[in-house]
This record gives sequence, structure tokens and C-alpha cells, in this order.
Amino acid sequence: MKLWSLSFLLLVAMIGASALPTQLGMIGKSVLGEAGLATLEVTQPDYTSYNPAAIALAYDGKVYTQGGYEVINFDNGPTVKRDSEIVVFEPFKGKGYIVRLARYGIDSNVENMGHHYGLEFDGQSYEVSLAKALNDKVALGVTWIPYEKITTEIYRHDNLFVKDTAKCGNEIIAGLTWKPIDKLTLGATYDYGRTTSDFVLGPDSPHPHFDSDKFKTRLMTYGASYQILENTTVSANFQRGHTSGPGYYDKVKLDRYAVTQKIGRASVTVDYFDHAWGASAQYTTKKGMTIGASYAPDTLRASEDVLGRAKICSVWLGKTW
Repeated sequence: MKLWSLSFLLLVAMIGASALPTQLGMIGKSVLGEAGLATLEVTQPDYTSYNPAAIALAYDGKVYTQGGYEVINFDNGPTVKRDSEIVVFEPFKGKGYIVRLARYGIDSNVENMGHHYGLEFDGQSYEVSLAKALNDKVALGVTWIPYEKITTEIYRHDNLFVKDTAKCGNEIIAGLTWKPIDKLTLGATYDYGRTTSDFVLGPDSPHPHFDSDKFKTRLMTYGASYQILENTTVSANFQRGHTSGPGYYDKVKLDRYAVTQKIGRASVTVDYFDHAWGASAQYTTKKGMTIGASYAPDTLRASEDVLGRAKICSVWLGKTW
């Protein structure tokens, strides 16, 4: 059994006292929602970029599909499994409007958190992105998240004790990339969303207790990348913002620094993100098949006080058609 978290038990005690109950769902939302798990990179061409404008930079005129699988193993919490599917295409040939459709799903085991309490996460989210390169220097994009639901469940003696569902609809991410000079790319995004956290204490009891609150998220991400050598690019990205609601304020301050080295059809990236090192590698065959993997052994997340740090391993497989 993993070491149980004192902060988790304190949170349970607060819930039992009916204090700050809806905050529980926001922990799952902030960590396991799209913004929480996105790679902090807004300048590089990438079909899966958090910056929708970067989709236009990556598009090569062919339909692209990709499936991914990620394991997030919290030191003091559950092992979360995340799967994803995306498709990128140009609906009107020659018009330059690029569309990305994506679905993300999460699920976890019920982790024993000590003192007969267990914790579990699950959820789904969907997104639609539209991007367009205005010229060879500027690209714009917008992502619409019409549906995202992250559910956090706490069990006591194997019975469902608390269920908190954080639901977000109509979250918008607006993005821009700009290449002012050769080899230098600047990028920025603004993320705005509203989340409703529905809390139920004793959902299986004859007299459950209900509570519901609304929260707002505002995130600004900006970055720059520079091609220092023909096949070597360095980048720096920064995210600032907050999520706020009744009795809740989560300040976001994240930095990511990375070096990417291209070697023929392969690329390797080493990054330092949120006080933790990580690495990824990707290879594309002559027939347009892409395979990639990433690993971060000691990632620091917003939930560290409750769940501890996390080991994150991802694999993905893509294909152009």
C-alpha cells in the first residue's frame, strides 16, 4: 500500500464537516482536465498542440489520425489511465481551414488512501479546434470544449462515501503563432472556462447531502522557440492564471524549458517542466506512420499536497492518409 496522505485525510474531515465540499471536484478537474494534462508548448507545429494555431503549422495537406495511451501513477494516489483519439483534416480543400476533432477519456483504480478510505477518478472530454495560417508568419486558432466531465469518488469501507462531478461546457482556448524573423516563433493562448462542481455526500444513503458551486478558469500561456542550429530548437513556455470560486482560489504558475533535436525522421525532446525533468521521442516512417513515447519520472502537479508527485508515461501512434 502507498503511504496515505495527511492532506487527503484532512480533506475528508472537512467534507465530513460539510466544509468546502465542492473543492474536491476541482482537484480532479485542475489536474486531469485538458488544461491540466496538456503539454505546455505553444510555438511548435504539432497536431496535438494545446495551442490550436499550431495545428495549421503542422498540417501537410493530408488527413491525420492518432491514438494515444497515458499512465499517470501518483505517489500517494490512484493510477490513472488516459486514452485519446484525434483526427485532423481540411474540410474545404484549398481554403486553408484546418479542423481537429478529439476525445479524451480517463479511468483509475480505487486506491487505498489509508484508514479505510479509497479514491477513484474517471471522466470524458471532447473538443473541436479550427486553425488557419493567414500567411507564412501568422496563424490563428480556436479550440471549443463543449463537454468535459471529471468525476472524483471517495469510498469508505468499500461503500461510496462522496461523489463530486466537475462539469465544464463551452470552454474556449484562443491561440496565435507569429514568426517575426527567421528561426524565431512566438506563441500565445488564452483559456477561459466555467465549471460546475456537483457534490454528493452519501450518494447511496437514504438521505444524501447535495451541494453545487460554479468556478471560473482563466489561463494565459505564452512562449518562444528559436532554431539555434539546423536541427536543434530551444523553447521556453510560461503559463499564468487561476481558477476561482466560492472559498477556492488555485493560482497557476508553470514554466517549461525544452530542447528538441531532429535526427533524420526522428526527434528527441528533453524538457524541464514544473520543477521536473522529462523526455520524449518520435519517429515518422516514409509511409506517414508516426510512433512516439514520453516519460516524466517525478512530475510536480497542482495536486501534490493531496496525491503526491506523479510518474507519467505516454505512447501514441499516428498516420497520415
